Amino acid sequence: IRLLALLAKYYIQNNKNKISMNDMKISTPVNSSSLIEDVLHPLGCDVIRTEVGDIQVAQALHEHGGFLGGETSGTYIWPSFHLGPDSIVTIGIVLQMMVKTGKSLIELLKDIPKYPYYRKQFQLIKDIPFTDEINQKIITEMKESFYSMGKKLNSINNMDGCRFDYDDGWILIRRSGTSPYLRISGESNIDINNSIEMNKISEEKMKKLNLI
Repeated sequence: IRLLALLAKYYIQNNKNKISMNDMKISTPVNSSSLIEDVLHPLGCDVIRTEVGDIQVAQALHEHGGFLGGETSGTYIWPSFHLGPDSIVTIGIVLQMMVKTGKSLIELLKDIPKYPYYRKQFQLIKDIPFTDEINQKIITEMKESFYSMGKKLNSINNMDGCRFDYDDGWILIRRSGTSPYLRISGESNIDINNSIEMNKISEEKMKKLNLI
């Protein structure tokens, strides 16, 4: 996902006068790193969060505008060409970036932060869809955890699973869309131990709800 941030940053820096206000944004799923916002917001670029999947990213670009979309699987969509994933265009832009700057891709990525990420997967006790009622129970339990830890919740996003953004990072509790598993993932701008701790706390809450 760091490459997505790098591509967007490079595109803005080289096309700022050509990008309309409506298109000064990118789309990426709810499970993508918060480094996207940290890198792009200072450049005046909005970040549209979507459900997981490249189709959802493409739909957001079509509905809301934007110059780029991408997700953690390595999918990149350039709407100025078409609304499908395009590795050829992406490779071309990466090569152009390397030639113009005289830097390798590894050197270019040094300017993009890297936040410790941790994920675990659990078998669901019951293979059922997560309804609004289940999501609300998850939100209630997690709110209690944040309150007891003295952590400030900045936002809650339940468009696809339940994502909790707090000052030190975020945690996402999401049922797999293709298999009977629950995935708990998150990152911290402090260290990996913070991510692991939040994952364990979330795991205990999901056990309390008899989901895993």
